Amino acid sequence: MASSFPDRHRRGLVGIAVSTNSGCEVAQVATQRAEPSSDFHFVERDEPDKIAATLVKLVQERIPERFRLDPIRDVQVLCPMNRG
Repeated sequence: MASSFPDRHRRGLVGIAVSTNSGCEVAQVATQRAEPSSDFHFVERDEPDKIAATLVKLVQERIPERFRLDPIRDVQVLCPMNRG
């Protein structure tokens, strides 16, 4: 991914992905590159119930309202996976 995108394209989600794949912490990179118009936002929650509630609110309300999207048709949730 790093070789496919020149520096001028390393903004938002692509920039976060490149930095994360290079070994940077997501929270650190997201904080450093915080822009209101970004397509990537890092939201930290410690408790499972709060994580679920925040995710539901983001997908059902905040993202669709902000970007004028249909929450079912236009919003996709990607989750990291640990392989053991």
